[in-house]
Parts: sequence; C-alpha cells; structure tokens
Amino acid sequence: MQTLNMMPKPATEITMDPNIIKANLFLKVLLPHLETLIEIDPALARLVRGWNNVIQFEVLNGGPSAHLEFKGGKLTVKEGAHSNPTVLFAFDSVKDIVDMMDGVTKPMPKKGLFHLIILLKFMKLTAAMEKALKPEPADLNDPAKLKRTVTLLLNTAVFGMKQIAEYDPGVEPTVHHLADGCAQFMVMPDGPSAYIEVRDQKLYPAKGLAKSPSVELEVQDMKIAYGMLGGDLDTMAAIGRGEIVLRGFIPLFGDLSYIMGRIEQYLG
Repeated sequence: MQTLNMMPKPATEITMDPNIIKANLFLKVLLPHLETLIEIDPALARLVRGWNNVIQFEVLNGGPSAHLEFKGGKLTVKEGAHSNPTVLFAFDSVKDIVDMMDGVTKPMPKKGLFHLIILLKFMKLTAAMEKALKPEPADLNDPAKLKRTVTLLLNTAVFGMKQIAEYDPGVEPTVHHLADGCAQFMVMPDGPSAYIEVRDQKLYPAKGLAKSPSVELEVQDMKIAYGMLGGDLDTMAAIGRGEIVLRGFIPLFGDLSYIMGRIEQYLG
C-alpha cells in the first residue's frame, strides 16, 4: 500500500517479529477500511445490500482475530471472534495471515467454502480497498476517487498509530513519554478528518472532529493531503508555504508523528 511519510522516517529498526504487527494492522486497521468504503461508495453499498452474515479472520491458538458483521447491508468491523461466523478464515500463525496479505498464498475458508456468492462479493470489496490504497494516476484526477484514497490513508495513519504503540517495542520510550492530549488531523474544507487521544500513554483513535484538540494539523486541499500521506510532499516545506497549518501543542504532534512513521515499515 501507499507509504505514510508525514515526517522523517525514524532511525530505530524493527526489533521484533514484524508479522505480529503486520497481522494486527491488517485485522484492526485495514479490514475496517471496508466499513468506510461501503459508507462512501454507493456501488459497494449496493453490492452488499441485504447481507446478513459474518466473515471472520482468526489466528489460531490465541492469536489476534477480527470479524466483519453485515446486518441489512451495513458493515461493522469488530475485534475478536464471533460465536458463529458464516465464513471463517483461520490461520495457524501470524505469518500465514501476512502471506495472504502479500499475495503469497490464497487461503481457503475453514468454514463457509460453499457460500460462493459471499466469497466472490467479498473479493470485490477487498479489490476495491486495494485499488483505493494504490490508485492509478488517472484516479487522482477524479475528486471522488481522490477523496476516497485520502480518507483510507488518513485512517491508516491515525488508527495504525494505536497498533504501533501497543506492539512495536521500537517506540516504547516515546510512548512512555507521551503527554495526555488530543491530535486532530483534517483536510479542508470538509474532510476527511480523524483524531487520536492520548490518555495515560494509551492511544484512542477516532474518525471525525474532536471536541477539544490539543494540536491540530490542517491540510488545505485533497491533493496536498495525498502528497503528505503518500510521502511525496515535504511536510515542513508545505507548512512554510501555508499549505499545511499546524497549531497548538506541537510537541505532542512530534511524538505522534514518530510513532506514525513506523507504519510504513510494515505496510509500505
């Protein structure tokens, strides 16, 4: 997927099995993109209209898991296992789920193999997510497609920070020194936007606008946001030109951007 390079890449190297972090990013950050896509893309909403089923991804023997719950055509992605999924993808290890992400393997469901319509439509959903995260140059000239891509990249950045903070020991010193506060990220004039709260060295990401952010990063238009999130824009130079406005408690943003910079080492 697109790399996330809003700030210089941290010098610290990965110090643990990257598959653990990558699997958690897939289950808890990438899969929820499908929820967002169905909300903003009418064609995808029509694809799952009337659906009432559950698709689960689970790493066995106490590994991470998540499930996609469709009710009346609306999707909610939840962490953890469902008691009775319609379709179950079970993996022996986090390495197996990463191999699926990388296209090395194409796993068969352990349950629900004969739900072919569900499986085919689900493949269309994941293909739409991949296309949004890796847009063709022509897609960037379409305002709706550009906004879709920026929305997913922003959500990856904000929600990915929580997984990095929890599982990557390379950021542990930074996490332990995080001040309480809230960082708001927004693209003008009408979004997308997301924020992350810090309370007692724990991160709580959310979509939308925070009530009382401590620091705000405001991007002036969608193409600038795409350049920033895609790593093609010099963020500091853009701030100097007024294309990006940063206001409030800047040290909090600096610490969070260090954590955010780790994401590309796993999803870049």
